[in-house]
Amino acid sequence: QRRVQGKVPVLHIIARLAASKLTDQEASGSSKRKGRKAGAQNYSKEQARIIIQQVKAIRPIGSDGWEQVAMNYAQLSQDNTRTTESIKAKFFSYANSKKPTGDPHCPEEVKEAKRLWRDICTEAHVGVFGMGRRLQC
Repeated sequence: QRRVQGKVPVLHIIARLAASKLTDQEASGSSKRKGRKAGAQNYSKEQARIIIQQVKAIRPIGSDGWEQVAMNYAQLSQDNTRTTESIKAKFFSYANSKKPTGDPHCPEEVKEAKRLWRDICTEAHVGVFGMGRRLQC
């Protein structure tokens, strides 16, 4: 790369701009973190049981149903720190988990969540159609 009459090549300018923006972003602390908030607690077995119990009672399909599950959970567990999304994610972490390899015993919470979600999908007639067969939701 050569300079033409004291001008800096364009690639150098772009590289400097990218580096300065990255440094500014890091310096301001605005870089986004993934994962849960610092200090967030795990769900206890009792809290997980309450979530599954409420999903079983309400059978949420849309956001209103999940809001009701979250409100009931907060009352029953005395835990107002959990968001609706967090509670929904916990339920689906059980419902979508795989059976452990080499272990024939699937945890009861996982069995119940899988069974519940299958029943909710069946009741709501939810599924993916194609090629003449209905797939599991």
